[in-house]
Amino acid sequence: GLWKAVRDSYWYAFIPVTGFFSAVLCACLGTALLAVALRVNVPLIKAHFLLVKLMISPSRGAELAQRVERLYETRHDAADESTASCRVS
Repeated sequence: GLWKAVRDSYWYAFIPVTGFFSAVLCACLGTALLAVALRVNVPLIKAHFLLVKLMISPSRGAELAQRVERLYETRHDAADESTASCRVS
């Protein structure tokens, strides 16, 4: 009865709902779209997260600079501790 309530102005996707047969076609189209969505949704989400990861992750040069800075800090701390332990002994 929906097509009677809206008087030929209701469309589902590209199908105008004008009667019972067109409503059945819309139901079939909706079922097909749901099946397609269930099939492609997971790969699309994985592709989205991969793209975001590539866009916001630091570049290889930035990662290397962070690693060098960390190694410099730990080396400096180790040298200070070694000097302090030699003075105490």
